[in-house]
Amino acid sequence: MSMSSGKMSDPPPLASMSIDMVAAAMSHFVHHPLYTLKTYMQNKDFRFAEFFKLTRQEHVRFLLRGVTNRMIFVMPEKMMKLQAWKYSNQFLMDRRFSNEMSWLVAGSVAGAATTIINCPSELVMVQAQARGRRLMDVLREKKTIHGSILRGVYTGFWPSLSRDISFNAVFFYVRFMGVKKYETYYSCRCPEQTRFFIGAAAGCLGGIVACPFDVAKTRSQSNPSQPFFITTMYQIARHEGPLKLLSGVSTRLMILPSMMSLLVVLQEMLERVYQQFSPSNPSNHQQA
Repeated sequence: MSMSSGKMSDPPPLASMSIDMVAAAMSHFVHHPLYTLKTYMQNKDFRFAEFFKLTRQEHVRFLLRGVTNRMIFVMPEKMMKLQAWKYSNQFLMDRRFSNEMSWLVAGSVAGAATTIINCPSELVMVQAQARGRRLMDVLREKKTIHGSILRGVYTGFWPSLSRDISFNAVFFYVRFMGVKKYETYYSCRCPEQTRFFIGAAAGCLGGIVACPFDVAKTRSQSNPSQPFFITTMYQIARHEGPLKLLSGVSTRLMILPSMMSLLVVLQEMLERVYQQFSPSNPSNHQQA
């Protein structure tokens, strides 16, 4: 059930989840400044001059707005994504589904699973990036507007769900298909650097497919008075032009492909390191 193609057994659940969260923390932290830029680009009144002015005034603090709140959520979110993918993929493979169908469906399941954590965490991040709001300020505001914190923090749930399902279905399918093609052609394990580039290409395709949903999600979370996300997308295309639905796609393609690819590569590498030093590894008993 491991994402890597090694023949050793998988780590136990607790170790597997810990590996996923460490990989998530490492991959997200280095990409957070680009998330700040993407959030600004997707708002209607975005101006590069204003963004660069804030960057000069606040430096790293501005680029890392919302990183603490986001990191609280990002580790369990990415862990849930990877665990959902592994277990659903194994479930489908055990029922003799083809590799391709298993990757596609399991990717969709992974996307749906992560929306549960991803939606409120991105709401807090967007509010911090666009308006400089703190976590407790956002929660108090959502409780006042919506009557309950739980309902308020899931503002933008449906566009988030649509975006996450479409992106992850494309990413996991293309990524693992590419790795399979490489290993079939060269009759050896695909090296980490090649896995990274295959994953980056898969992330580019998935990012383009999911970008319109991401724009609608950002509008919904920045301005709670926005209508249902399908209506929002229609209004954007009609009044601002269809290309506005791809707002921030360049920054999104700087973030998602490399971050998701790095996440999976780090997860596979950390899992292999664990397996290498695990007491259950027969080679360790032989050396002893």
